[in-house]
Amino acid sequence: MDRDEYLRVIRRGYDLAFEEAQPEAGALQYASALATLSPGELAYSDHHGEYATVLEKLGRHEDSLVQRRLALAAAIQEDGQHPDPIVVALNRYFLGQQLVEMGRPAEALEAIALSLNTRTSVGAPLLTVQAEALVALGELEKQRWSQLQRWRKTPRSSALVSRSGYSCCSSNPKGRNEMQLTRPAMVNRRCRPCR
Repeated sequence: MDRDEYLRVIRRGYDLAFEEAQPEAGALQYASALATLSPGELAYSDHHGEYATVLEKLGRHEDSLVQRRLALAAAIQEDGQHPDPIVVALNRYFLGQQLVEMGRPAEALEAIALSLNTRTSVGAPLLTVQAEALVALGELEKQRWSQLQRWRKTPRSSALVSRSGYSCCSSNPKGRNEMQLTRPAMVNRRCRPCR
C-alpha cells in the first residue's frame, strides 16, 4: 500500500469511527492500514492514538493500551524531528489516563513521570492523572501535594493573602505556609504599616 492509499484508508477509518458512529468498521480500516507498516515502523502518533480510542470504545482495552504505547513511541520519534513537548506530554496523558481507568495506577505514574514538569497546557491534566493514580494507590498525602502543585501552576484572578486578610508582607509573620485564597475584593487590602 503506497502512502496516499494508506492515508486514504486511515481517513476512511476516522470517518467511520468518529463521524458515522461505526467503530467496528473504523477499527477494521485502521487495522488494515497499520498492518501495512514494516515491522518496527511507526505511524504518526495521531493514527495510533485515534485507533486506540476506537479500540477503547469497543471495549478492547488491552489492544487499545498497545496502541497508546505505540502512539507515545511515535510522538517521541516525531519530537526528535520537530521539538514540541506538548505532543509527547499529550500522549503520556492519554496513556496514563487509560492505565488509571484500567486499575493500573503504578504504571500510570511511570507513564506520565517524564512529562510532569512540562511547561505546556497539558501540565495540569498530567497532574490530575497523577492525583488519581495516587488516590488509587492510597497515597492521599501525595495526592494533596499534587493538587497543591497543580493549583499553584494555574493562573488565578485573585491573589494570595494572609489569614488576617492583608496582602502585604509584614502582616504575615509566619510566612507563606499560612497563606490562603480569599475573595478578589481583598486583594489590595494592606495592613496599617504598609499603607
